[in-house]
Amino acid sequence: MTGGARFSVSTCQNEIAGPANSGWNRRRNRLIIDKIAVPYTQRSATFNGAQSMSIQLTVNGSPVTVAAAETTPLLHVLRNQLDLKGARYGCGLGQCGTCMVLVDGEPVYACTCEIGTVAGRRITTIEGIGSAAQPHPLQTAFLDEQVGQCAYCLCGIIMSAKALLDRSPSPTRAEIVEALDKHLCRCGAHPRILAAVEKAAAMLREGARR
Repeated sequence: MTGGARFSVSTCQNEIAGPANSGWNRRRNRLIIDKIAVPYTQRSATFNGAQSMSIQLTVNGSPVTVAAAETTPLLHVLRNQLDLKGARYGCGLGQCGTCMVLVDGEPVYACTCEIGTVAGRRITTIEGIGSAAQPHPLQTAFLDEQVGQCAYCLCGIIMSAKALLDRSPSPTRAEIVEALDKHLCRCGAHPRILAAVEKAAAMLREGARR
C-alpha cells in the first residue's frame, strides 16, 4: 500500500489532501523487501532468531494452540498458521490499519503485535463477526452503501468500527471519525464508510429494541 488518506475532518468532507510521505514509503518498501527475503513459515518458527514455543489463545471464540516464536507478529500467525486471511498485510509498521483485529475487544495492529503478548487473550478477526449467510450489520451496511472500491482496507476498518459500536451504540459523526483515524484509505471512500457505520449503528439499535 502506498499513500492514502486518514479519517480527518477534511478527508471525510471528500477533500483528500497531501501526497504520501516519501520517506515513510522508503522505510516501508525497505521493510517489505527485507521480509520477502525470508519465507513466512521460517519467520514464524524463528522470528528474529527466537525459537518457537507453544502459545495458547482464543481466536474467534475457539481455543487454539500455535507454535511460534513469541516475537512473531500476530498477523503472521493468523494468516499463515490459522488461515485467517481477513487481516491483511499493508505496511508492517502499524501505520495503515489493514491488519486491525480486536484483542479483548480493543483494536490492535496485528502486524506489530507480538504473539507472545496476547497469550491467553481473546482475538477477534473479521471472520469471527459474521458469515455470508449471517453477516454482521456492519458487513451488511458496507455492502448496502457500496463502500468497497479496492476494498483492501475495509476488513480492518470494520473491526475498528465494531469496537466503537460495542462500547458506543449511538456514536456521533465525530466519534466515528476519531475511531477510524488510525486507518488509511487510498480510494477516498471516507464519506461512504462513515455513512455505512452510521447505518450499522442504527441497525444494531433497531435489533436491540426487538
